[in-house]
Amino acid sequence: MNTYIYSNEHIGSMALADLEEWNPWWRDGKVPSDLAGRSRQLTERVIELLEQPEIVNLVGVRRSGKSTIMYQVVDRLLSSGTPPQNVMMVNFEDPALDGDSLGSMLSEHRQRYAPKGMTYVLLDEVQRSKGWERWVLREYERKKPFRFLVSGSTTHVIRGELATLLTGRTRTVRAFPLTFPEYLEFQDRPLDGFSGTELRDLALHHLGNYLEVGGFPRAVLSAPSSRRGLLDDYFHDIITRDVARVHGVDLTDVEALAAHILANVGNLMSLRSMGEAVSLAPNTVKAYIEHLAAAYLVVPVDHLSFKTKPKVQEQAPSKYFCIDTGLRNAVSKRHSADSGRLLENAVCVELVRRGAKVHYWKGRQEVDLVVGVPPGPFTPMNVSFGDVVPDREYNGLEEIRQTLKRGIGRPALLSKVEPTPRDWVDNYLVWKWLLEPVEPNDSAR
Repeated sequence: MNTYIYSNEHIGSMALADLEEWNPWWRDGKVPSDLAGRSRQLTERVIELLEQPEIVNLVGVRRSGKSTIMYQVVDRLLSSGTPPQNVMMVNFEDPALDGDSLGSMLSEHRQRYAPKGMTYVLLDEVQRSKGWERWVLREYERKKPFRFLVSGSTTHVIRGELATLLTGRTRTVRAFPLTFPEYLEFQDRPLDGFSGTELRDLALHHLGNYLEVGGFPRAVLSAPSSRRGLLDDYFHDIITRDVARVHGVDLTDVEALAAHILANVGNLMSLRSMGEAVSLAPNTVKAYIEHLAAAYLVVPVDHLSFKTKPKVQEQAPSKYFCIDTGLRNAVSKRHSADSGRLLENAVCVELVRRGAKVHYWKGRQEVDLVVGVPPGPFTPMNVSFGDVVPDREYNGLEEIRQTLKRGIGRPALLSKVEPTPRDWVDNYLVWKWLLEPVEPNDSAR
């Protein structure tokens, strides 16, 4: 089996010696442990899909661990008997990679090593490469013994030319920052062996830390003294590379808007109010939010409405969440505790990770999150992180049931403490819900 990994930027003119620098297993026969990192749940799913003929897209926010997952795939392939010389890694962010085509690079490798059998071609951060889609399509259509794994930090990978050229030939896996269970594993803090109130208290302690630190792998493993600076760098990197450069927009303006959104996660905001806060026109705000969502930094949550007129829908305020609470905390530099908003953020991201379409609803009361797609059924969900569940959490769930009636399923309440049971609501302890094992969801959202 032969595996090729390509990553960020245009492939450029480079000698085979340059490629060898990116492929230490050609020399040592293994992936260095510092590159393979800690095991991720997604790795198994990617390996499964690579045994099928479809092209696999691995997409998600920058620094969420996509490259590490690729190294883990290489490690597994080597362990299963793939010759080391049949595994290629190329990083497109290397300035030496300007210009060459995928085909010429592959040809150079073949001339040197004459690989035989299945070839795995892994393209990392392909939004920085021109023309890769047509090259992949050509090789795919020739039915040569190739398997492709493509990663990127913008939705261009699944909604741009790839989607047009490769319709029906792809499977998409979303890479998010660490889940709560993965966070515990990275911190070497498993909850096995605990029960009762001891388990609850320990889980809530770690959940509080998870909401503060977030799930970017390197940030989780970093010392607290360096974590904020690291996450701040991530924010600027995402805005610069995956928004400003890709879309040709003003870096200062889009960064100001992103910082404003992150400081107000979970709050209702209109395009006009956001524009006034950062001195931008509403249409510009709308375009910038689309770019931020395409870079997987911001998760927009619109009002649940059955009205189809775009203008009516646009006038309703939306909620926005950050892909990672730790990143949000570093950028917003908040001074007051807002664990309730952070928990709602974490729950929303987890729902999206599980493949859900998420809205919110507001009448006299507000429902934090409503899960489902028209015509339904929709599941209304409220999230409470207080020591007592206030009546308003139930009032909002009851109001949406009585107002919309048709299409509304059984409401759910995710809370920190056990509430007084109500027979029309499904109650979940939020820390238990976040720890639930979830089947992988391959989605192009």
